[in-house]
Amino acid sequence: MVCSKSASRRTNRRRVKSQRRAELLHVVEGHERKGDVAREHHLYEDAAQYYQNALNIRAVDSSDRYRISEKRAYALFLGGNPRAANQWLERALPSHLQHLGTTPEAVELLLQRAQFLRVDAKFEAGLPLLQRAIEIAGRLDNPRFYKLANLAMALCLNTLGRYESAEEHLAAAGQLTEKDDTALCVTYYRAHALVAASLGRAQMAYRYFESAVRAAEDDPDVFRIVGIWENYGLSAITLGNIELAKTCTERGLLIARRHQIAWSIPALCLRYANILMKMGQYDVAHRYVLDALSSVAHAPVLEEDIAEFGIPLALRLNDRVLLTRCARSPVLRIAFQSKAPGGIVGVAAAFARFYIAQGEVRKARMLLNRALAGVDVDLYGGLSLEVARHGANADIPQARRLLEMRTEMPASNVARACLALFDALVAKRRKELTKMHEHAQEAVALFTVLHWYGYVDEARSLLPSVSDTQPVQMYDSKPFANTPVLTSRERQIADLVLKGSTNREIAAALSISERTVEVHMTSIMSRIGVRSRHQLVDHIAHEQAGRTGFHDA
Repeated sequence: MVCSKSASRRTNRRRVKSQRRAELLHVVEGHERKGDVAREHHLYEDAAQYYQNALNIRAVDSSDRYRISEKRAYALFLGGNPRAANQWLERALPSHLQHLGTTPEAVELLLQRAQFLRVDAKFEAGLPLLQRAIEIAGRLDNPRFYKLANLAMALCLNTLGRYESAEEHLAAAGQLTEKDDTALCVTYYRAHALVAASLGRAQMAYRYFESAVRAAEDDPDVFRIVGIWENYGLSAITLGNIELAKTCTERGLLIARRHQIAWSIPALCLRYANILMKMGQYDVAHRYVLDALSSVAHAPVLEEDIAEFGIPLALRLNDRVLLTRCARSPVLRIAFQSKAPGGIVGVAAAFARFYIAQGEVRKARMLLNRALAGVDVDLYGGLSLEVARHGANADIPQARRLLEMRTEMPASNVARACLALFDALVAKRRKELTKMHEHAQEAVALFTVLHWYGYVDEARSLLPSVSDTQPVQMYDSKPFANTPVLTSRERQIADLVLKGSTNREIAAALSISERTVEVHMTSIMSRIGVRSRHQLVDHIAHEQAGRTGFHDA
């Protein structure tokens, strides 16, 4: 009888324990479901919290814990603080890998960790993780993950400027088959496109990017879609098609805003501002930089972009508040630790310009020298041009070689234009005026074809027609007084533009809003038949010199 009662009590305890576990698992399912719904509605921080609530329940078994952990990490990654995903996954990685062993899930986790490291600008730190993923996928004889791991390695190596090694991993990934899913196809095309663009193979790069865009139509991963458009835009700049770069970046920013990918929005705002600056549209670029700075998102790669694009713009517009926000010295450490040429050259060039503005020439030259020693690639010519402007004479030959290497590639329009401007700036330093004028004229022509009007303005400032005999900023006459196509208010605004006033300064001078100034500027350029401020100035300079002028427009 006693034994029967003891057995009955044990059975009841097991039943209660089983029932309690079932109830807890039901709660886990509820939290996970709420997290999924929140993520579908782009509420990534809420989703991360729901997933964390699920993980806090001890009844979760190991397989469910891994799945929910992965969801939480991705929700954090898409939110305003992607570093939180990195920190959390870094803590969880050893135990997860120990549990997963050599399984496809382990490969997936390693690939995810390597991707997240990019946000922290720790590209080189991802290489051993990717190599381990390749080795596990090879032992598993899993073609899908073997391809994915090699493609991810190619992308990482490309970012680090190791193009030959990147091509080797592209070859190791092999070709696509009918069995390959959307995620693999998108990654395949993207990797091939980026490596081709880095090597100046324009047509191949564009073809692969278009394939990636088509494949991404069926991709549920919005972050991957945004990444394609961002990469497409960056590559188009490298290959000399800034209008295409502008369109691609606009598309990526639109999707990022629609899906509220918190840290992608400011990143794309800064990329877009960079394009606008190259096109000479500084006031509009200023608004996008401020938009990026208003974001709550934080990530080292964002800080790099803020410095690279914000510092030159702040100096150009004499915005001291913006300059203080963008010129934060820890960013230099992040850039150099990343080992990525893109980050190093952009951030170093920006800070060198900042130091020059502060009168710290020696500090600027030391920084430029350090950057040259750390890279052998300068895709956009920014570092080389900064050396030509302010670097030490001993660094000029090496900086020029970086541009010469790019001119030897198939699509070399950007490099050739930068090289012409480089030689003009060096000739200016050496007081070789004839050479300066020759190279500056070539740079004006090449940058005009590229629509890099910001650089056209700098090259034109080295020509005697503008810098010596016709200083644009010094006009005192009313050049539009006899131009019947403009209204009196438009003549006032055009006159202030010719004197070098920004939209903000014009608005203050005329007691109107900046938006009203923008509307008038659009009308002025449309009536006269020009597309930018520098063209407006160029037209009136020609008129003043007795050449072709506004009356012909």
